[in-house]
Amino acid sequence: MRRFPPLLPDELIDRLGWTLLHFVWQGVALAMLLAALLVLMRHRPASSRYLVSCAALLAITLCPPLTLWSITPCLPDPVITRSSPPAEPNLPQPPSTSEIASLRDGSAARTASPFSVSLARPLLERLLPWLVFGWISGVVLLCLRLAGSSLVVYRLATRNTRPISGRLETRMREFARQMRIRRPVRLLASSRVHVPTVIGCVRAVILLPAAMLTGMPSQQIEALLAHELAHICRCD
Repeated sequence: MRRFPPLLPDELIDRLGWTLLHFVWQGVALAMLLAALLVLMRHRPASSRYLVSCAALLAITLCPPLTLWSITPCLPDPVITRSSPPAEPNLPQPPSTSEIASLRDGSAARTASPFSVSLARPLLERLLPWLVFGWISGVVLLCLRLAGSSLVVYRLATRNTRPISGRLETRMREFARQMRIRRPVRLLASSRVHVPTVIGCVRAVILLPAAMLTGMPSQQIEALLAHELAHICRCD
């Protein structure tokens, strides 16, 4: 019988649901491990802590697909054997006294602990379709939110902006060369931002508030440019 909601095949719903349930403890374990490592590395350089954090994010990203792959059932290859005469059927033997006692003890144990794992698993399996449905709904909503935010960011980089040339652009090129940034970086003045802002990574854009260019010393503006270029260098 197909379960509600009928989004995907039952087999895929089961695999996705168990993957999400396993990801709960996997994410908690990785977060606790990262927190412990950051405490131990509090006296190490910031670049080292940054690499450890990136490695933790990569591990969290790889956990769901690896879990989904590991819980995928593998069907055995068909084995062709020669026909053989049918074996004589094994007639059931009457249970011995020890077997009767063990069965009696097992039934008593099941009666004493009704909330066992065998009872919790069917409940979780009934909740798996709703878990997958909620996860897919959240993914769709977050994708729509990301698309809207990307549109807003694109408008920031294309509207009410003007290129900055002269000494500031020259200093920015020098800083980028010292940081070994080989990607093209544009420097624009914008009337829609209030703080220095970096947009993009492959084709990065640095937006400086237009009022900052006239009301702040050039040394401070250059320090802000170096700070924004450091973000571009780390791709964050």
